[in-house]
Amino acid sequence: MDGRRKQTPLTIALALAVALPLATPTATRAQGQEASRRFRVLVPNLEPQGEVDKKFGEKVAGQLRELIDQLATHQAVDDKEVKQALRKFKLKEEDLNCIRARQLATQIDTELVMCGEYKAGGAGVEVSARFVSARTGEEFKIDAFPVGMSETDKAAQHIGSEFGKYVDQLRYVAFCSDYLASQQWENAMTACDRAISLNPESITARYSRAQALWKLERNEEALAEVRKVLEVNPIHESGLQMAGYLSAVLGNDEDARKYYSEYLELQPTDAAVRMKIAYDLAQAGDPVGAAGLIEEGLKLDSTDVRLHEQLGNFAMSAAAKIAEQAGGVDGNAPPPEAIELFQKALSAYGRVYAQKGKEIDPAILRNMIAANMSIRENNLAVELAKQAIQTHRDQAQLWSYYADALQKIGRLQDAIAALDSAAARDAEYPNISVRKGKWLLDEGRVNEALPAFREALKRNEQPGDVLAQLLIAHGHQTGVTTKNFAYAIRTFEQAGEFAEQQKTKEMLNFWLAYALYQSSVQQQEPQTVESAKKTLPQFQRALGLFENSRNYAASQPSINLAQFINAAKTYIEIQEAIIKRAG
Repeated sequence: MDGRRKQTPLTIALALAVALPLATPTATRAQGQEASRRFRVLVPNLEPQGEVDKKFGEKVAGQLRELIDQLATHQAVDDKEVKQALRKFKLKEEDLNCIRARQLATQIDTELVMCGEYKAGGAGVEVSARFVSARTGEEFKIDAFPVGMSETDKAAQHIGSEFGKYVDQLRYVAFCSDYLASQQWENAMTACDRAISLNPESITARYSRAQALWKLERNEEALAEVRKVLEVNPIHESGLQMAGYLSAVLGNDEDARKYYSEYLELQPTDAAVRMKIAYDLAQAGDPVGAAGLIEEGLKLDSTDVRLHEQLGNFAMSAAAKIAEQAGGVDGNAPPPEAIELFQKALSAYGRVYAQKGKEIDPAILRNMIAANMSIRENNLAVELAKQAIQTHRDQAQLWSYYADALQKIGRLQDAIAALDSAAARDAEYPNISVRKGKWLLDEGRVNEALPAFREALKRNEQPGDVLAQLLIAHGHQTGVTTKNFAYAIRTFEQAGEFAEQQKTKEMLNFWLAYALYQSSVQQQEPQTVESAKKTLPQFQRALGLFENSRNYAASQPSINLAQFINAAKTYIEIQEAIIKRAG
């Protein structure tokens, strides 16, 4: 082409044989492997387009084969071998277009194919060519260039010179892959960038570059790179998978589902592939999309129990995620879309249970019980749990779920007995005593909850501060908010047994002081000597507790501690005055 230095065959051969300057142990190893075997190149005659002399294409091809044979790294397939292969497959030499040449290359253990054509143009002909990987179909294109009809050597040298760039590009792609394998992400990026500069449409280089970007956690750049791969090859399987995963990680759920669906269109009936893709999508943060992919698979084969199990798992995960975002499954009823997904999970699991019976994975039974409780079908949860423990009596978790379901329908003693059964099957089962204490506390049975909390502390189920905070919360909810201050005082004093950290003690000090103060305000109303003598020590105790809760009060914007302290002091002065007047 214009402005390029003319190269002799010897110059080209030397240029192609020179190793590239990437001196690392892995790169050197790749070079050694490449040098140990010359790669084969199939060079059919260039195809004439229109009314032009076909001898031109034959001469250029022959001269190009000679140039390639001078290389240390590549060799042209011998003309005799090509003719033998053509006879074997009943083809004529003039029938050897690019598609057939690539097909033939795969049959004769050849890596590369040169596809060229020429047509009349200007004072001679216009030549265009490309090198194609027989295995992957990846192309290295050579821009069309003009030569005279007699300048076959010039045409061959130009194609040979461009082939040198292609060889360089292939080397850099190999280095990039080698760096990826050794987890040298930055070096892989450098090698891939060099390869792309030589061939911007190299799918292999761009996909490898996307992998390196992904490993460097540059997900947006990785997605942009893999999209370029898909622009060149829309059915690049690994590219579709990576684009789907990265889209999901970046929160583009709709794009993720589109890419994964396009990938699955290539293998629609392969359930194992579908489940793997759905799992990747769920792991990337889109269980709803994962469930959708499995449902598409069930349309093709509704009898595959593996797909029903996966649908249950993904629907369950998606429902729990939606419910949690809306405030949690243990608070208000989950939103309608979560309820629909819980029901979908139950339906899918039901198909699995019907087929597997007692051989079913206990985890599925636990999910079914939990799903029923999540949609407030607690009686169904109890019946299912009862059925499950009949066939899986040694499963401590099933007894635990049974206990939860019983507690939700008000059968507290049966629930506690079920917890004991769980502990009997697994002495290390977590939070048995804490749950007993919490359930008893919710029923207002504080004196029975305390021994359970003491046992929980002994078993190291929870720190003492957690138990103290449960009692504080109960005292506030049941005593303070209902103005049953005597109950609140008693509960807060019992919480003091478990408080360990200063922060928890200060919280307890404030609320105990608050309950004592409010209770004393009510009791001092007669303003008699008797009421003054009774409430004076209570106000004094409340004042001391208020003083010892300053850090906690300062952390709560709604608490004006100075106001409570001043009020307590005022009431103390009043009670002291009443007592003094009485003599």
